[in-house]
Amino acid sequence: MRQLLFFLLMLDMNKLEALNKVKSYGENLSELPVEFKKDIDVVKVAVKKDGYFIKYAHKDLRKNFEIVYSAIKATSIPEILKFIDKKFLKNKLIILTAVKQRGGALKYADKTLKKNKEIVLAAVKEEKKNKFHSKGKALKYADKTLKKNKDIVLAAVKHDGFSLKYADKILKKNKKIVLTAINEHGGSIEYADKTLKKNKDICLAAIKRFGGSISYMHKSIKNDKNIALYAIKCGATLLDIVNNLQKNKQFILDVVTQEYNSWQLMHAYHFKKNKEVVLAAVNNFGVSLEYAHTSLKKDKEIVLAAVKNDGWSIEFASKQLRNDPEIIKYALKENPSVKKLLGR
Repeated sequence: MRQLLFFLLMLDMNKLEALNKVKSYGENLSELPVEFKKDIDVVKVAVKKDGYFIKYAHKDLRKNFEIVYSAIKATSIPEILKFIDKKFLKNKLIILTAVKQRGGALKYADKTLKKNKEIVLAAVKEEKKNKFHSKGKALKYADKTLKKNKDIVLAAVKHDGFSLKYADKILKKNKKIVLTAINEHGGSIEYADKTLKKNKDICLAAIKRFGGSISYMHKSIKNDKNIALYAIKCGATLLDIVNNLQKNKQFILDVVTQEYNSWQLMHAYHFKKNKEVVLAAVNNFGVSLEYAHTSLKKDKEIVLAAVKNDGWSIEFASKQLRNDPEIIKYALKENPSVKKLLGR
């Protein structure tokens, strides 16, 4: 019944009412009678609110340059290009405006414009503003001739390092381009040529920007204990480190005694039962007791060391030790608010 009433109201609507509806919310254009979807004034107001709503305009107005240009300027959603007349996909001004809004709009451009250096350059330069949406995809949609163009690729990786993925393989060997890419994001070394994944200086530069990038490097780099420790310091987790180092007791001890890294005990699967490693971890950060094997949560020496470092770690001790007077004493001494946990 409500839908019928709404439909009848729509039939009786005048232009002023239609204008007010789209002025309050552009998507209301979708609910208007066809006569208003054909009305240039109504549609103009709707697309200025959000250009994406051109999808609800009559097909005749999606051929209108003024309407299309207004819509393109009023949205950063690349898919708008799917709703306009195909002739505009060859229009330089329309496509240039679209890629300046979102570089990925290059996907929908006519192939002739994907060869246009000005348009592709504008697209790749836009990437930095929206890189979490695009991941370097503007370069993906460029013509292959421009993926070989050093200036284009350099501009692309400068704004979004992950654009390196779509560069020509020759340029993936170029040190300047790769260093520019990893300076924007260390993880982009994943797409560098394999020869540069052996280059210590380049690898260290990538790790400095993103510790986890070590997982993309040559085994000669991955197996270097000092480089691996540096990667951990720069944010890598033990999951990023090669298996033979994960099994190396001294390496794990070096990791869990690093400042802010004793939590890595979580991933030290080969040493959760090792008393020396766990003791080193809880001495560094008490609550890393959470990641110790159950058997060591019953070990008074371990738990005592943990609560002396951080009273809250009593939460992860065995039930028996949570009620131990000495453990409680040192936990409260370290942090009186631990009292809230006691008796749970």
